[in-house]
Amino acid sequence: MRLLLSNLKKSQKAKKFFLYGVFVFFTAYLFSIPSFSNRYPLNSISYILVALLGVFVFCYLFLYGSFRIDYRFVLFPAFALLALIGTVFYSHQFRNWITLLLLALTYIVFLYSFRCMNNNKLVLALTFASLSLFSLYFFVIYFKEIFDFANLANVRLGSYFDNVNGVGGYFVTAFLISCYYLLFSKLKYGIIFFVPTIFFALLGTTTGSRTFLLTIIVGLFSLVFIRYRKKKILLFSISILLFASIALLLFLPFLSNLRDRLFSFFAYIEGENIDYSTLTRTLWQKYGIYLGVRHLLFGTGAYGFMALSGVGTYTHGNFAEMICNFGVIGFLVYYSLFAIAFKDSFKSKGSFKYFAYAILVAYLFKGILTVYYYDKLTVFELSLCIHLCLPFLESKYNADASGVILYRHIYV
Repeated sequence: MRLLLSNLKKSQKAKKFFLYGVFVFFTAYLFSIPSFSNRYPLNSISYILVALLGVFVFCYLFLYGSFRIDYRFVLFPAFALLALIGTVFYSHQFRNWITLLLLALTYIVFLYSFRCMNNNKLVLALTFASLSLFSLYFFVIYFKEIFDFANLANVRLGSYFDNVNGVGGYFVTAFLISCYYLLFSKLKYGIIFFVPTIFFALLGTTTGSRTFLLTIIVGLFSLVFIRYRKKKILLFSISILLFASIALLLFLPFLSNLRDRLFSFFAYIEGENIDYSTLTRTLWQKYGIYLGVRHLLFGTGAYGFMALSGVGTYTHGNFAEMICNFGVIGFLVYYSLFAIAFKDSFKSKGSFKYFAYAILVAYLFKGILTVYYYDKLTVFELSLCIHLCLPFLESKYNADASGVILYRHIYV
């Protein structure tokens, strides 16, 4: 066995095999999350792919790398373990808690897969490729509906894959990656991503999701602000242009459903109209905070609001859901992931952290609109943002036995 391990460590072919395996299964798993993970029995494909990704990551790091652990690796698992307390005493939703535990393991697999790839450009490129493939899959499935403009205003596409708001979230990520490339790459390369940006935005609007529209606006303006913050006049001009473009697009006939839903949302906020959807979501979030205050430290456990409120659904707001289900302690542990990413970014170099900013700001905003802590995409994006904001330099890590320096950052 020792001889076999020694030969594997010396073999460049074996090293490439395991590394390329990480590339392939990372890309395939990301593609499978929106494509299959919520479609029984196809969801088993996602489980198989993440297991294979974990195996290749483990083999690569065992033979050629290191399983270095710091507090960033243990926070999400700690959050999952803390959730067991409320689950045991109140909600008793152990199956849902196990799902949370599996997400914690996936979070670790993602962080170690980034360590294996050791290249931020590659990580973001594979992520973009995965979501682009899903977007093409979505386009093929809904080809007729997308080009039937007369009826598109009256339908919401995406239920073939998952809840339409959830599907919109994948297009948010694809859109923001494309915007990042458009704004932060060299002009001759960045312009290539103009068409994909429009494509992802249009596909997202077909879901009819207000959350999608508001989130891409927040994420887009975050990227624009970061890119042009030192050029005040240009920033102001681009912002006005974007606002005008969004306003004009909303008045296109095929976006009438999304426009009406968005306007009813703002009308409710201003007290001018009763939007039943917004009204119930607001009440559920208030009720969730009320239940959370009554179980302040550890909350009511996994799916506690759904199990104990009598409403039969979630609060539709991540902040309220976290307070209700996991208490103040769980809330602080979970959102410490955001705080750490922001803190690390001040010491990090390169422009990758700016994409992370946009994602994190978008998620903080989205926390008032929907629940996302148990989404596979959220777990991936949190781990990605933490990795992209890492401040570690090459000099802080010793080369391993094969000469690979861990956490080497390659900047745009």
